[in-house]
Amino acid sequence: MLAGTVAAEGPGIRMTVNDAAGTVEAHMLLDAIQELRAAGAEAIEVNGVRVVTSTHFTDSGAGIRIDGRKVASPYRFEVIGMPQDLELGAEHPGRCRPVHGEGAGHRVHNPFREDRRGCLAIGEAA
Repeated sequence: MLAGTVAAEGPGIRMTVNDAAGTVEAHMLLDAIQELRAAGAEAIEVNGVRVVTSTHFTDSGAGIRIDGRKVASPYRFEVIGMPQDLELGAEHPGRCRPVHGEGAGHRVHNPFREDRRGCLAIGEAA
């Protein structure tokens, strides 16, 4: 699933990072991705871009490029995995720490549980 060669579906969370001050940098989003993976993320998408093992993040003026595609705040993460584990990973102050900084904030919302009505669907990588 980490290769992104197939679409993924299952329970998970949505997390939004708001960055009105423009202080979030590419490496900070990558750190958040790594923390979500450590918490058990099976598939991740940010602003419609599937994140896989070879995905690269770069700073790009008033935003960030993910695999060459420009994305900007708010950064919307869709993450498939066990919601309770992902929520703990995203909310832990030592994890996703960069998005807790001055001028930036994040919130985890709409956790999706095991039932089929609450499944996230993430497309395959482009």
